[in-house]
Amino acid sequence: MTERDLAALAADIGTAEDPREALRRIAALRTALAAGERAQVARALAAGASFASIGRELGISRQAVHRRFADLAPAEGDGSAPAPPAEPGPPPANGLSVTPEARLVLRHASAEAHAAGDQALGGEHVLLALLRPGSALPALEHAGLTLSRARTQVRAASTGSRVFSLEDDRPDAHELLAATAREARARGVEQVTPELLLRTALADGDSAAVRTLRALGADPDAVIGRLAGASVV
Repeated sequence: MTERDLAALAADIGTAEDPREALRRIAALRTALAAGERAQVARALAAGASFASIGRELGISRQAVHRRFADLAPAEGDGSAPAPPAEPGPPPANGLSVTPEARLVLRHASAEAHAAGDQALGGEHVLLALLRPGSALPALEHAGLTLSRARTQVRAASTGSRVFSLEDDRPDAHELLAATAREARARGVEQVTPELLLRTALADGDSAAVRTLRALGADPDAVIGRLAGASVV
């Protein structure tokens, strides 16, 4: 139902001569508004909004939003892209360990690549994973980035190389993981963290992740500079 239809329903309430007819029109308007609200909440969740932020816009609590619209949340429950059917790939070799937080980032990055139709898991997908609610690093928060805008930019630049692949094919993570291992060795660390994954994504000055930041008006060098204070990057 369009805004014009809703306006017409609202206007009709005042023209009803019979109060019972007016009440019926109010009920119809309430139903239409509820359907419109549900559709917009679904859009917001798909764009990466949290239940708390939706609640602020609607003027109700996060708990109330969750009770009413929990069934609209994507698989990850936070407005993110659907998860791929399998893990993104093996951890980096050479004895490196991967923190639980980094594993989650890799899984979310694989989901982003899967949703974009990309054959390979890249730094741009890591960037999106690190912008998801609950995963954002301070270095990215300071840059003023949002998941919705970044996801739009990444998908617009995507070649959609896996569009015709099998549904259960997962994005190839080997190149990204190998680059992460090289970055870890260069920095003398033995553990893969979300910060190290972001460092790897931004190591090449012309990488897709760097181009995404620039397209969104963020300074990659400033992001890297804020990472410098982290203990494992």
